[in-house]
Amino acid sequence: MTENEKASIEFNPVLPLQGKVAFVTGSTSGIGLGIALRFAREGADVIVHGRDADRAAAVRTEIEALGRRAAVILADMGIAEERERACKEAVTAFGHVDILVNNAGFGTKYPLLVMPDAVIDQVLEVNLRAVIYVTKRILKSMVKNPKGAGDIRGRIINISSVDGKTGRAEQSIYGAAKFGIIGFTQALAIDLGPRKVVVNAICPGHIDTPGWGPAGVASRGLEGTPLRRYGTPEDVAEVASFLADPRNSFMTGQAINVCGGREFH
Repeated sequence: MTENEKASIEFNPVLPLQGKVAFVTGSTSGIGLGIALRFAREGADVIVHGRDADRAAAVRTEIEALGRRAAVILADMGIAEERERACKEAVTAFGHVDILVNNAGFGTKYPLLVMPDAVIDQVLEVNLRAVIYVTKRILKSMVKNPKGAGDIRGRIINISSVDGKTGRAEQSIYGAAKFGIIGFTQALAIDLGPRKVVVNAICPGHIDTPGWGPAGVASRGLEGTPLRRYGTPEDVAEVASFLADPRNSFMTGQAINVCGGREFH
């Protein structure tokens, strides 16, 4: 019996991520939390990342209640030394990482003419540079995974935004970072295809999270969203689940909108 035949027998469609380890950055609230819990429900062990110890501990408890292993990493992805430590801890937590979700980030609404240089640097550092450097560090674990010749060794899911596909008022730097994530995703997918690592991006629209939902700083009308509602973290997690599923073995380099059909303008 070949390794691929064994894998097909062992695969559990109810728990498609059983035996996998996922590292989800920014997973103590919002989209990251939704993805972390979804992965745990589907069998994955999850490395939880955030900056608030109490929130991280609560998420860990919730994941362990689902019967999965969980590890907690506290780090500020905007500080090079802290994210370097976070990557080392992520790889050593369970010995390897199968799925990386680069979700940590933040948005800000600022006309460029009055945007402080320090804020420009911070937006780019957290939303783009951290994605690149975390991916580089975690990749070393992925490409060493002892999979069969036809298997996918690792999966990278980058959280971009629909603002990474079209410009929006007073979001030039945030948009630049999210455009950058899509370009990074597409180019990296080409580089890593021969190494059996797939790379995709998700581009959320208006999602009901503490920072961006109806009560958040980006609250605005939904006239441009045909479904006339805010999305939920679970809506985004649904797509992340598909991208992480072993049955998805031929999609890479894509940037998938989860935006309720939101118009681009």
